Amino acid sequence: MIIICLCLATLIEVVGIPALLFSDQFSISWTHGLAHVLLSLGIGWLGEVGVPNHAKAPRWGLGVLFSGLTLFVPALGAVGVLLLVGLAHRQQKRFDVEGIQRLGERSQEHRPAEVIASPSSDVIGRLMSSAVPVETRLKTLGKLQALEGRYATPLFRHALHDSVEEVRLVAFGMLDKKEQAIQARINRELEWYRQCSDAQTRAEHARVLALAFWELVFEDLVQGDVAVHVLSQARQYAHEALAVDERNPGIWALLGQIALRGEAWAEARTALHKAREYGAPESRVIPYLAELAFREKDFASVRSYFREALFIEDVPLLQAVAAYWRNEPRSIADRWVGSTDLQAARTP
Repeated sequence: MIIICLCLATLIEVVGIPALLFSDQFSISWTHGLAHVLLSLGIGWLGEVGVPNHAKAPRWGLGVLFSGLTLFVPALGAVGVLLLVGLAHRQQKRFDVEGIQRLGERSQEHRPAEVIASPSSDVIGRLMSSAVPVETRLKTLGKLQALEGRYATPLFRHALHDSVEEVRLVAFGMLDKKEQAIQARINRELEWYRQCSDAQTRAEHARVLALAFWELVFEDLVQGDVAVHVLSQARQYAHEALAVDERNPGIWALLGQIALRGEAWAEARTALHKAREYGAPESRVIPYLAELAFREKDFASVRSYFREALFIEDVPLLQAVAAYWRNEPRSIADRWVGSTDLQAARTP
């Protein structure tokens, strides 16, 4: 609705200004000027409201910018505002797809060499062993701040049991910092969500809330009953966002991951196939479909998914498990054979 109103206001501005300038009885009165000022303020407000939150600078700043552009550049300024808002929405759709948890390419370059070389759980022991000097363990913890939460959290949790109090305190502080950062985003979005009366804008806030609640679980920052509650919140807000934008591939893929975590296999299958149907990249869907098939002991489907996955070459952490299921030489995949859960080979 906001975008439609913005289009109408822009149309009035674009048609009205030339009509006035080229009229046979051309004259500009104070009423024309007042109308232009009011229209500029309206377009500025509509433009500010129409820009998705992830792309926003200070809220009042965009309104002032858009109003000024429309006021001082008649007609063309309004068109510029409409184009900027449209570009922001285009970026939003791209953000939705890329918001699906990426597999490994985004974090590979930031991972410690030890983790890349051997992604098994004994890396935790080698990095945080009590046999390693305290100063070295503290430096290791410091370097892990830039690591993806999915990989860093187990290391921090391991350090919570360290025999040295200083190491325990540093690890606790880093875990708390990560959780508080996400919680701050949730609180901010909840405030905006509760203030919204427009259904489309409210759905956008619901989408961001769903991703933020899922991030708490995905990065292993909450556990047990708390994790169950957080997952239910993520599912609730994701469904609310879908009620307005039912063809959003990012939200469907998110629901698939939530259902997988909750072991709701049928729901996960439906959501992941919907995500694929509506245009989610194969790299964001096939590994989860393969995991679902593995959990249901449908090994033929697992092999089929990995054989059709052309993106595997771009995801180093999936190459070994894909090689195993494609019946490639065992020497390539034997480091994964010991795992009984495909999720061990899956990365965010």
